Amino acid sequence: YRHGNESKIMIKNNSLLLVVASLAISGVLLAGTRIAAADDPDRDWLALEEARYAAMVRVDLPALRATLSDDLIFTHASGRLDDKASFLEKLSSGTLVYEAITTDDLRVQAYDACVVITGRSLLEIKVRGEARELNLRFTSVWVEDEDGWKIVAYQSTHTSQGT
Repeated sequence: YRHGNESKIMIKNNSLLLVVASLAISGVLLAGTRIAAADDPDRDWLALEEARYAAMVRVDLPALRATLSDDLIFTHASGRLDDKASFLEKLSSGTLVYEAITTDDLRVQAYDACVVITGRSLLEIKVRGEARELNLRFTSVWVEDEDGWKIVAYQSTHTSQGT
């Protein structure tokens, strides 16, 4: 199914209410609860993605450990790569801080045991203490394993605002 510009979220460091609402709506606990097949029309895949963003802003390492695949390949817009361990290390050390994440133009493509989510995002981050604002296009790939749904690949690309 498809979500357009009407599907916007804004996550800030202190927006626990939004996180709780996202988790309640999605019916997913990030601690490994199994959810429906990828082609389930009732599944709110965007809530799963939004919960991941919220965990990144909160630096919720247990939630991220449960959500990120051990095989994760995280390609930053800069072209730098992280695996699960290096990405979590950057978050836990404060080298990379996500202050806010806004998404729109979200699209979901669901297959047998794989979900691809694409969209635009505006990130307010700090890298080694330096504040940055990034306009990105992104692709997230989720797969189902024995512990539930995990993100196995993420890639983002810099864009002009609004493209």
